Amino acid sequence: MFLKTFLSILAFASFSISSLTFAEYLNFFSPRDDVNFHINRAINGASQSIDITVGDIKSKEIADALVLAAKRSVSIRILFSKKSEINSESKIKYLLENGINAWILEDSSVNLNNFIIFDKKLLLLGSFSMNQDDYQSITFTDDQDSLQQYQVRFEGFASLKLLPAKDMFSKQSSQSPGSAEQRKGNLPAFDSKLPAGAEINLSYEEMYKIFGKGSTVSKSERKRLWSEYKGKYVTWTGNISYIAWGLLSGNLMGVSHPIGKKDDTVYIRDSYVNHAKRLHRGDTVVYRGRLVKRPNRFNGFKIKDAEILPQTETEIDPK
Repeated sequence: MFLKTFLSILAFASFSISSLTFAEYLNFFSPRDDVNFHINRAINGASQSIDITVGDIKSKEIADALVLAAKRSVSIRILFSKKSEINSESKIKYLLENGINAWILEDSSVNLNNFIIFDKKLLLLGSFSMNQDDYQSITFTDDQDSLQQYQVRFEGFASLKLLPAKDMFSKQSSQSPGSAEQRKGNLPAFDSKLPAGAEINLSYEEMYKIFGKGSTVSKSERKRLWSEYKGKYVTWTGNISYIAWGLLSGNLMGVSHPIGKKDDTVYIRDSYVNHAKRLHRGDTVVYRGRLVKRPNRFNGFKIKDAEILPQTETEIDPK
């Protein structure tokens, strides 16, 4: 009864979800219940992040709550399913004008699930459409397994081909949305020179044979080599498996290699985030970053302060 009691405190405009510690489920159905009201209260209670996937947002009340949350420095990411579902009643433009990040799935054959994750602690599921229509349903839960699964699902959706929602309203755009030229963009200038001894001239394959699964190098030798290599820079080429932007932990991408079983986790420098958002899963990427962790049974190499290097001279921003 904890979650039910928790969400039923109607005397307050917002609530804290920090004390949820075990799995409960609470359901609401319209028109019997005011579904939008409960969604609105959850938004008001968020303090760190809100991740949303939905067809559209038509409720001005909910849009206002999101704007207020953004003004409280809550990180908000919205993924909309299809451009065709967005009509004149949509509040997307209003949200964009107030600084909220939103993207639209380019592939019309894919339908996103409707769900919202509040502060990575509370999950909202259901047939809601962000409008007070008849016969909607929502379910709140703090079940940790469900939260983790849906957070992974959100990041998976975020790695698909996405059109920045602002492009729908840009009169200056002369290219068709999602074209290769528009996605690619120009890279910011990168520091081509590193201090002497700061870079390791070993390919990913060579490094993996030392530290990866099946290595024939002795444990003591691996330990010695890692103490020498840790903190130094490598330049590798791989394929993007996912891109996660706006996370509390930082902006990162997963990069796969044919020889490795686990993806590298590559933390991207702030100046390269906008470029990374134009990339898609499966794209080839050349990156240079600082080694901070070697592979284990769960993860590949971890790399920080990464730059995305140009594959052709035309990719470099001349400014």
